[in-house]
Amino acid sequence: MDTNTRSTSAMDLVAPYAGRKAEIFRAMGKPEGLRLLHSAFGGNTRAASDYLGYASHDTISAGWKQLGLLAMGNCAPRRGPYPRDARLAASDVAPDAMPTLDEHWFALYERICGETEIAVECDWKLPRGTDFGRLHFIGDVQLGNANCDLRRLKAFIDWLAGQPDDRWIGLGDWFESANRLSVGQQVMPDDVTMRYACKLFAPIMDQCLVMHTGNHDKRLQLQTGARFDPCAAFAAEFGVPFAGYDGFHRVRVHCGKREQVYTGYCNHGWGASRTTGAQVTQLRRLLQSVDADYVAMGHLHDKQFTAAGTFGPDEDGVVTVRHKPAVRCGAWLRHGADSYAREKGYEPGLPGAPTLYLHLDKHDVHTRQ
Repeated sequence: MDTNTRSTSAMDLVAPYAGRKAEIFRAMGKPEGLRLLHSAFGGNTRAASDYLGYASHDTISAGWKQLGLLAMGNCAPRRGPYPRDARLAASDVAPDAMPTLDEHWFALYERICGETEIAVECDWKLPRGTDFGRLHFIGDVQLGNANCDLRRLKAFIDWLAGQPDDRWIGLGDWFESANRLSVGQQVMPDDVTMRYACKLFAPIMDQCLVMHTGNHDKRLQLQTGARFDPCAAFAAEFGVPFAGYDGFHRVRVHCGKREQVYTGYCNHGWGASRTTGAQVTQLRRLLQSVDADYVAMGHLHDKQFTAAGTFGPDEDGVVTVRHKPAVRCGAWLRHGADSYAREKGYEPGLPGAPTLYLHLDKHDVHTRQ
């Protein structure tokens, strides 16, 4: 195979598994392994299969097809970095009718440009006698970091598991995902960290409504070009909707005939604001720019709350004041020696998960920290 068809950095990650067949799937999970192989071998099923030591390329071809990845076999009219998300299945097309590389790109581009963003739909049934649901926001865990506050984190998970009617949303930076270009104190390999995360959070994953990713989680993509996001893989392991770096969700909260539908917007966050005033201003500006009942962010490692007030007539024509809350989750990191925060002189942020209360009998959201 022409090495120009490979992503060299992705090949570096695949190299330890040469001739070891399914070992790559046991190490990082099958979906993640398949995506990495696809990036490394440009969608060439036979090359990827031969490299792992498979006599047949059926395993790789079927796996890529199931993930919606283009499986080219050896019959592409010319080689190149094929679109990673193309939905045209080469295994269903006769070799002499195989679309050209350009045709694959054209089809993918037209599909992407025609996509419509849809909010994630969430259903939340509350028990009888309940007036509101409690929605928590967890982010900036950075598992794998030596300063992860596991004692506090485990205590919170244990507490939340004992509140089966509560729900939560993940705001990204679930993993440290350190690499040679990034700062951090990662002490556990990525694949082991993934298995540890699945074990640690398993007791509360049936309470998770949506998972988002963060800048730490996207480091592998930025360094290698491989379309692999550990947060997406983590969410898929438990069947939880994955909503990328930011996105909307709609939560139907109901109990018997009582029902409210709330729209929320989450964004992992950006920037490096150091003062509380600047951080709260960032929250308020985001709150003012989106049409949602509430907004949630992470990234800056300090649990915060603010709200924007509006007034006007309600559905009955009565002029009322309404407040839309915005929250920022705190980090689950100790302010430890040699930590990034200590080295840069950051003030210790307030840790933990902020909580929103979504009411059943009226369309109202408020928070308690």
